Amino acid sequence: MELLRVTDILNPFVDKTWLTDTGRERGSLVHIANANYARGVWMPPLPFEYQGYFESFQRWFDRYVKKVHLIETILEDLDMGFKGTPDLIVTMIDDIMTIPDYKTPKAKSPIWCGQLAAYQHLATKNGYPAQKVGALRLHKDGKQAIFDHYSTSPSDFIAFHAALTAYRYLMKGEFNGP
Repeated sequence: MELLRVTDILNPFVDKTWLTDTGRERGSLVHIANANYARGVWMPPLPFEYQGYFESFQRWFDRYVKKVHLIETILEDLDMGFKGTPDLIVTMIDDIMTIPDYKTPKAKSPIWCGQLAAYQHLATKNGYPAQKVGALRLHKDGKQAIFDHYSTSPSDFIAFHAALTAYRYLMKGEFNGP
């Protein structure tokens, strides 16, 4: 069975009317910069218009992260047939293992709950029992990032599992019909 990516599974349900090439580029470059910072690896400055997002992450990371467990590591659930790459798995200063997922859009998305529930499931299955998950909304002006804590409920993972099942059925043709 092919392992499907969390983001691919949820992609058909994402409202793409606001998604632009610039937004994709921004997200990609900011993710790379944040990962390098968390690893302690230097990288050249980002384009000016993206630098604030990175500074927002730095402020949050330096203030709240006690220990880094994983950075951009693929986690798998072979039984359910999916994989995902959480941005970070860290222990925060409150001693709680946490999965923050970087976000650069201002507006929240309901898809984030299912995405984070899937990452929490993968983390736990792979030996990282994260107790807290959330969207880390980065500010373009460099202000302190906002961590939107999500109390993932069983229904969040059930919704993700339903999306996984629908994706396999509708997008991959894994059904018993004609």
